[in-house]
Amino acid sequence: MESKMDTKKYRTSSYTIYVKLEDKENNYLLVHGYTGAIDQASANVVDFLQKNRVYTKGDELPFSEATFNLLEERGYITEKSPMEEKETVKTMAEFFHKRDATRKNFLFLVAYDCNFRCPYCFENEISSNGKGWSKKVFTKTAVDRAYQTMLELEPNEDLHSKQIILYGGEPLLASNKSIVKYIVEQGYEKGYHFKAITNGYDLEHYKDLIHPNYINKLQITVDGDRETHDSRRTHFETGLSYDKIMENIAWALEAGVYIAVRINTDLNNFDQIKTVRAHFDELGFFEYDRFRVYSALIHGDSEMNCNAVMAAKKEETPATSIKPVEQKEKPENGIDPTEQYINFEEEQAAFEGVGMNGNGIVFHDDQAEIHKQTDFIQTISRSKYISKHFKAVAEDPKMEAISCQDFGIRHKIKKALKEKGLVEFKSTFCSAQNGMMIFDPYGDLYTCWETVGMDQHIVGSYRDGLELDEEELENWYGRNISKTPACSRCKYAFFCGGGCQAHALREGRGYNAPYCDGYPRTFQKVTSDVYKSFVEEQVPT
Repeated sequence: MESKMDTKKYRTSSYTIYVKLEDKENNYLLVHGYTGAIDQASANVVDFLQKNRVYTKGDELPFSEATFNLLEERGYITEKSPMEEKETVKTMAEFFHKRDATRKNFLFLVAYDCNFRCPYCFENEISSNGKGWSKKVFTKTAVDRAYQTMLELEPNEDLHSKQIILYGGEPLLASNKSIVKYIVEQGYEKGYHFKAITNGYDLEHYKDLIHPNYINKLQITVDGDRETHDSRRTHFETGLSYDKIMENIAWALEAGVYIAVRINTDLNNFDQIKTVRAHFDELGFFEYDRFRVYSALIHGDSEMNCNAVMAAKKEETPATSIKPVEQKEKPENGIDPTEQYINFEEEQAAFEGVGMNGNGIVFHDDQAEIHKQTDFIQTISRSKYISKHFKAVAEDPKMEAISCQDFGIRHKIKKALKEKGLVEFKSTFCSAQNGMMIFDPYGDLYTCWETVGMDQHIVGSYRDGLELDEEELENWYGRNISKTPACSRCKYAFFCGGGCQAHALREGRGYNAPYCDGYPRTFQKVTSDVYKSFVEEQVPT
């Protein structure tokens, strides 16, 4: 029965997202950009919303008043003007940023040096720093100063992340063993454990430290099958690295630590992911709950796709109603500020959402989909990359064992649907804007692992006491979607967090510029696919 509204004036929210589904009965998902609501909806509801006009008393509704009230409750229609909605988003962004910045994350860049000579990496760039610049390694004095500086930066140790990341160059070089052992021993006494982002080649020298109590998480990168990997990620002496890395992963899993393997992916080696999965299966890696693999898109020939950024120190250039997903009890805004746990799946999703190890040119979906960069790397747009991944899974369900780099969207949507809750928000892209501090062997401080080694992005020093460049620090810690006009108007902003700040800077667009990297298309594709899988899981077998 048609009904009439009251005298209030309503409009469709500017932050309503429409996701087309394959399902014929409930063929859309509605997602709201600042309430976090996610609901099934029919085509005529979507048609009503997309007319985007003002509704006043006397207007006829093509559905029940109860449905209209639900649309209002979930935020899809609103009394707010576009400007009022934007101000709401900015206020929420500041709140979330302040909340998230209370927890401090620390990273030790053990050394800039590496034992690989990857053809797309830093070797030609880093020469401008002078011979031997990369050879500088942490000293025990620097380690002691770093731990003291952590307390100076945040005296309340309860606000410290208890996981310190070891980074480089290659942090776990055989030659770094003594200083890494000192870092770990001192940190363990203080209640910290460690994660290493490593190429995995020299791990056998660290068997006493790769342990659930010490270095208990490893991220290791491969570049495809054995032949392709060995042609790209070449050891400086042997030239080969794939087989040794596989041997090291095997015993490290036996040692009881978590391992995430990142497969650097471009158009040239995309089809090799299936071969890599089969090899990992043959080796028995998937038998361990502590083992994960994900594919990460390579953007271009100047991208640092080793285990660390090795950058030169120079300027970088037919239902008739909406069917809500049942909600559990939830705090205001759907976020519990006291929830501090991190599980491995969430951590992996977070890392997949970051352009880690990527120090390269930006390549957007609105540019040509494929562009030849080097003989080694042929780039592909993120939208095309996501589509190829879904096609690969459809052709071979075993490919689900390897996730694709999707900014953590799959994890967020799956969790909201499974828990009958709201989609999680963030007002920044990564911890570079939320309190991460990176200590390098020269005594310099950075907030972003994409910019280490670049003098213009040093935010302070810890050599002879803590000194901070407050202006540069604010350029990083002050950035959230409320500071970026394009983001505060964007319905996807609380899901993407504004994109990678380092990539935006590399495009020359300033500290508060967004970096979208095809996010809307990716969100649409991934959300639709997640919902399809969710529905299939609900069908009794």
